[in-house]
Amino acid sequence: LSANPVHFIMLHNINRMMTTSVTAPPENPKNITRLSSLLGTWTGQLRLKLDVIEGYFVMYLTGSPLVDNQCTLGPSCSELKNQICLRPGQGHVTDSNNTCNDVQNIISDWSDLNAYMYFGGGYKIPPVQTEVQSKSTGDWVGPYSIIMARNESAIGESISSSLRVIDQYTMRYVKTPMTPFLRMSRACDLFSENDFPSFLGEKAVNSTIQIQASTADPFQPFYKTCSNGDVKPILPLVTFTFVENNKGQEMMRVEVNYEMPIAILPNSSLLKAIKLLQKTSDVPLRGPYCYENDPQKAYLLDLSYDSIRGDKSITLDHACVDGLPCTPRFVELCASKPDIKMVKGQQPGIWLSFPVLISMCAVAMLLVIGFIVSCRRNRRLRQTLTDLKLHEEVNVTNESLTTPLMS
Repeated sequence: LSANPVHFIMLHNINRMMTTSVTAPPENPKNITRLSSLLGTWTGQLRLKLDVIEGYFVMYLTGSPLVDNQCTLGPSCSELKNQICLRPGQGHVTDSNNTCNDVQNIISDWSDLNAYMYFGGGYKIPPVQTEVQSKSTGDWVGPYSIIMARNESAIGESISSSLRVIDQYTMRYVKTPMTPFLRMSRACDLFSENDFPSFLGEKAVNSTIQIQASTADPFQPFYKTCSNGDVKPILPLVTFTFVENNKGQEMMRVEVNYEMPIAILPNSSLLKAIKLLQKTSDVPLRGPYCYENDPQKAYLLDLSYDSIRGDKSITLDHACVDGLPCTPRFVELCASKPDIKMVKGQQPGIWLSFPVLISMCAVAMLLVIGFIVSCRRNRRLRQTLTDLKLHEEVNVTNESLTTPLMS
């Protein structure tokens, strides 16, 4: 960022000039091209040996319509540290200048991206069950408001002998006016309606915001004890690192930190299966954790992933996967009608296709031409009538002058 001041020349009087030095506000350092490359569908899958247990999460990233409200105060207001710049009048800010605020204490009216998420999982208990019993959220949940916090201190670091970091962004959740409206689908069977606020709803957003800037294990205080209350599920946290190899080629490293919560009924068959699976080293199950005042009720299915290190049981694709959700409904509606345009001057909700629009323009043009021709004809007709009237008046006058007076 340039720290050079911008100089404005101001006229003090006719014979004197004064120079005032004003420091320019920091420019947004985020690389829009790289952020745009993150948009679309990301699909993570976990599949263990013999398909005993599986899980997936699908995340769709799209640009936020509120991004133009953003501001920046430079390194003094670090988004990585849960700080956010707000303009005057935003998020209950009453100051006349841009201010730095703690994300936990405000409602923001801007974000970089919106995220929509779809979760699912299943299990089977051989030999009793031969097919996986699948459960899911039943539909997309969102939008979650995301700030892509840029880590400038990571730039230049080497992650291997041939890879050097050139840019890095980490997801940071923020509360916006949309957050209280996160809703669970009626088709959801992954958890109950009472569980939704804590697992994926507004409480989950709040819990994630509280710990997203920390490196400590957020679940340890709830392990096998209820002395600290119920475990607080955390939403997926993703870091995108752009690296360059020795040939100057740019690549992306993706690190996902997410543990899917599983609430289990006491003495259920799933609880017995999980305890057996935990004895297998390749099953990423953690727990038990306290939930609903039961220290044995919650477990976590670890779906964390690092594209550099790789994992035999976990895959991550920047794409849709056959048989899994692909895009939210609003994307499908937009993609199915690419030739639909909004006509200026129409009431909201009136949409016209391109052929109809061309036809209407042609009819409008004909009407305009007809109106012009009609006006011209009417003007000529009025001129003709005026000439005739004048001619008649002249004739009458001539006749009165040549006719002798009657005595």
